[in-house]
Amino acid sequence: MKRIFNIFLLSLCFCATAVAQKLPEFTVVSFEEKPFDTAARDERYKIVDGNGDLFSIIKLVSNNAGDDLRAYSFDFGLCESRVKQVDGEVWVYVQRNAMRATIRRDGYKTVKYELNTTVQPGKVYEMVLTAEALPVYREILQFNIKPQGVKATVMYKSTAPGAQFQLFGMTDDEGAVAKSIELGTYIYEIHTENYHKSEGRVELKENKGIHVENVTLRSISSASDATKEFSILQFNVSPSNAKTTVMYKSETPGAQLQFFGMTDGNGIVAKSVEPGSYIYEAYSDNYHKSEGRVVLAESDETYMENIVLRPKFSMLTLEAGEGVDIYIDNEKVGTGSWHGSLNAGTYSVECRKENHKSVSESITVVDSCDRTINLKSPVPITGSLTMISKPLAANITVDGKDCGITPITIENLLIGEHTVIVSKENYKSDTCVVNITENGILEKSVSLTNIIHMTITTKPVGAKLYINEEYVGTTPYNTDIFAGDYDLLMEKEGYRNFVDCVHLEGTEFNRKYKLKCQYKQKYGVYLEPAVQCIKNLGVGLNVGFYSNNFNMELFGTYFLDKTPVYINYTDGKESLEEIPTILHMGGKMGYGVILGRRFRITPQVGAGVVVMQSKNVLCNAVTLLGALRMECAISRYLGISLTPEYVYAMKKGEVYDKLSQVASSLKGCEGFGLRVGFHLY
Repeated sequence: MKRIFNIFLLSLCFCATAVAQKLPEFTVVSFEEKPFDTAARDERYKIVDGNGDLFSIIKLVSNNAGDDLRAYSFDFGLCESRVKQVDGEVWVYVQRNAMRATIRRDGYKTVKYELNTTVQPGKVYEMVLTAEALPVYREILQFNIKPQGVKATVMYKSTAPGAQFQLFGMTDDEGAVAKSIELGTYIYEIHTENYHKSEGRVELKENKGIHVENVTLRSISSASDATKEFSILQFNVSPSNAKTTVMYKSETPGAQLQFFGMTDGNGIVAKSVEPGSYIYEAYSDNYHKSEGRVVLAESDETYMENIVLRPKFSMLTLEAGEGVDIYIDNEKVGTGSWHGSLNAGTYSVECRKENHKSVSESITVVDSCDRTINLKSPVPITGSLTMISKPLAANITVDGKDCGITPITIENLLIGEHTVIVSKENYKSDTCVVNITENGILEKSVSLTNIIHMTITTKPVGAKLYINEEYVGTTPYNTDIFAGDYDLLMEKEGYRNFVDCVHLEGTEFNRKYKLKCQYKQKYGVYLEPAVQCIKNLGVGLNVGFYSNNFNMELFGTYFLDKTPVYINYTDGKESLEEIPTILHMGGKMGYGVILGRRFRITPQVGAGVVVMQSKNVLCNAVTLLGALRMECAISRYLGISLTPEYVYAMKKGEVYDKLSQVASSLKGCEGFGLRVGFHLY
């Protein structure tokens, strides 16, 4: 049994917690002393406790328009408190030494609030409260009218004292009409032609989603009206686009209101009725009920009654300013401005803008009073920015707006990020993003890099210029460049590359460079008359080229030395003959190494053939040779070369071999030699 009881208690706690979680909340926005308010010591308002101390006063303020501050109750523990309404304000009188308060309001969660101070006697404080809107529970009420197809008008009113009937709606072709209304108890009436008025009561107390009320109309049985005279009663309703239901009744005792009709698209409704006096009522959504009396004489064939409906709303234009969001009862309706209709009543209007404090105000709308309202602007949340630059007197722009020159403190900047540009003539602009905080002062220092006008000229002109390995153009070259260290490279075909490291400062940099001619190039063709010496004396011609320092050369040498030789022929004859013609031809290849501007050394290897021809003898030998070609340029197109070489006869003919043993001129073609030449490029 005890266990069951404990489970029951836990269930109750759970249910209570669940209900509490659904309750709306209110909060204390701020609590602060008002040092210049003397109301607590004013003879008209002061209250003294049993100890002779003055009560303090807490003046209540709400952020909610139309909020009833009398709905709050306060408990300060052992400190006595009283709530009074003074000059339209709600004041809470409290004894000294209060430090915390328990605040209650029906339908809301209870709040326990720490005052963060000790209440002093005779002081005045202000407490700002804000509360969530109480939820409004609604349900859909649907009437199903029988017989189907009857156009019936449904009127309803709350059972609250002073409530009046208002239009619920008109049934559709299936005899149904529905509307969402607040939970409560309502009385309804259903009117239509040829049927008795139907009345009833409906109670909406649980939010089930939809409540269906079924109503069956009772038809009117009437005697023949053949002998009666009728007149046409026509109502002209303005505005014509308001769907209006007209009810009427005779002024005879006991008569009841009955359905007259519903206006068409032109605001007209007409019906044939007996002559007499009638009272009518006109109903339309968003318009006040209109009442009147008409008298139809027997002579009236058609009687027209004009009805002008008085709206329950007004057309308002709310102006808030650029970028300001407008909220009505916490629902956003527009930005900058809003134009629309509002029913009569009091509304809370709030203006919101990023990085601004929102501003709320209450507006009261009365019937048929169109107007334009200029709303209060949100209050900017700002801070300050102090800018210092090196050098001083730099221009400062914040988010594209000119703010002055440094040093400067820019006040009233909105909180958040801003783009700041610091600029000065002959200096590189600096861009930074700063974050401004509420009431904060941000200090920012910026060092600017000066801009220098640089002029580079070369002799000769037309050299390619590279700055920090980036090609920028040809000389002469002019540009504006930031101060600092730079590597310069100048290139021109036929000239040595010039490299310089420069430090730029000040306002101008002018530099002239004289390029030195590079006589020896990686590419070129040459023609070279040459002289062969040391063992044999000869003259020759060299033709060659360099391609990226790779060398190919053809040569030919005619030796001038002649040696007499006794020759025994196979037929037994002998003769003394000179070796008249010795010619050495071949080719060499190598790789040149440039030394400075004028010199080049090229190791070479090659092959050739030595040909000897006399009157009766022709012989030859194949040679291999190695050489070291050394060049010196005299000018861009003329140079001298010195080439020591070694020639080895690799394959000798039989005659050549025998002759080379006895002929010094032929033997001198082998071994070490020296070629001296003058080459042309």
